[in-house]
Amino acid sequence: MVSDAAVRSSAAAVVTTRNRPMVAVFFAGATGIGHYTLRELARLAANTPGASGIRAYIVARKESVAQEVIAECSAIIRQGVSGVTVAEGNGSGEHGSQEPTAEFEFVQTSDLSLMGEVDRVCARIHELETARATRGGEGDVARIDYLLFTQGPAPYQPRKETKEGLDFTMAMLYYSRMRAITQLLPMLLAASAPPSAIGTDSNEKQHHATIVSVYAAGIEDTFDPANLALDVNPEASYSYNTARSHMVYMHTFFFEQLALSHDNLALVHVFPGLVDGPAFTTNKDLPAWFRTLWGWVVVPLFGWAVLTRAEDCGRRLLSLADAERYPPARDGGDGSGASAAVRGTTGEIGGGTYALGSTMDDTFKSAKYEGMDRDAMRKRVWQHTMDVFDTIAGGKIFKGEEQSLS
Repeated sequence: MVSDAAVRSSAAAVVTTRNRPMVAVFFAGATGIGHYTLRELARLAANTPGASGIRAYIVARKESVAQEVIAECSAIIRQGVSGVTVAEGNGSGEHGSQEPTAEFEFVQTSDLSLMGEVDRVCARIHELETARATRGGEGDVARIDYLLFTQGPAPYQPRKETKEGLDFTMAMLYYSRMRAITQLLPMLLAASAPPSAIGTDSNEKQHHATIVSVYAAGIEDTFDPANLALDVNPEASYSYNTARSHMVYMHTFFFEQLALSHDNLALVHVFPGLVDGPAFTTNKDLPAWFRTLWGWVVVPLFGWAVLTRAEDCGRRLLSLADAERYPPARDGGDGSGASAAVRGTTGEIGGGTYALGSTMDDTFKSAKYEGMDRDAMRKRVWQHTMDVFDTIAGGKIFKGEEQSLS
């Protein structure tokens, strides 16, 4: 278990170990867990001595909700003690006279279950960040230091296909996230640009990008590598529990394959525990009786025992960008210089790919992978995922495993 003191130390390190703004992207950043993490980033930037500035991109559907979050975070910054000034909105804000700065940018999306929409959102983020970096001065580069995915539907929904041919639940919780990673990869890799290339002190520790996917790490169960999308005989093969298990395995294998080519990325799949938020009380996909029970019974009577507090959740997820505890394989895979590092999914301390539980410690179920050809599975999941993306990007509907395997 990672102690609360260690989490606080790691979270503070995230905003103090660089002398350039921290660039963060929050998918579904205007509600729930994404909102909590963004708010904690603003709080730390405002109240931690020596904190760097921040540039945050908030991907959300409703502009009014996102602007409320931006106003909240801006107020936190203004009330802080670190002298941070704020530029907010759609790019029209001006930098204050003091440094560092805090900038919050809303990026609207209509439906993150569609890969085409994910592509459009990523292109917009690239456009905005390129303009921001150019304005930031000599040595700054368009990059992403921290990428957080929290988008997802209500659990235990029946299979429902998107117009691109994917199951809606799997599209939101797996495919859209991996698609965004591949589309944003150049900017994620730019986070590791050598100090000489970004105008910083040559003695400064090299940075890296951290990618965090919030879902169900450690909840592996059944797995059928011949039917990854669960679209072969879906009436018999598909259930929410089976889909969840598949997505957990696929996170592991996709992340490990990506890390083989890019050892300067830290890739984290995390289950943060039950975190109270609007999804449990306002999501109309959940039965009315459940929403009522949650709001009037579970939270008031049992919340203290079973729920992760919003503030704690945000701090813990932000702490995952700490290079000492969750390094990329480049910095921790051999075990040297990483005594505080957590064990990765490959079994190595500081291995670069992590499956974490609510206390931000290793929750990887290695026994579930025994007997598997891990290398073959990594390649299988990677190729399947790329086939899905290529099919949809080519303007076609993904017809399923039977087609891709033929």
